Amino acid sequence: MTPELAHDFICRRMRELGFGDSYYTRFRHIVLQPSEIRNEKAFHSYFVLVEEPVNVSVKSQSGLFDLGNTNLNELQYEHQGQIKIKNTSDAVVARVRFIQVTPYKH
Repeated sequence: MTPELAHDFICRRMRELGFGDSYYTRFRHIVLQPSEIRNEKAFHSYFVLVEEPVNVSVKSQSGLFDLGNTNLNELQYEHQGQIKIKNTSDAVVARVRFIQVTPYKH
């Protein structure tokens, strides 16, 4: 997903969820050392993948994104809740970019 497509997706998705334009966005560039696992809490926000990271597994209550997993028939770009981000390589630093979207009420 390109940044432009992500922006368009976020605008439409927030309207679908009833938030309209009432949300903040934050660009998140996460760097993972070899085999590192990071847990992010996004119970009141959404993490939208901006690209298709290599050697990275992203798992949440919304689903899974892992290009290396050939058993998946669908990859999820939107994640929420407890998010587990794992560098599946034991030799290479991995980078993953998200846009974090946090809705608010007026």
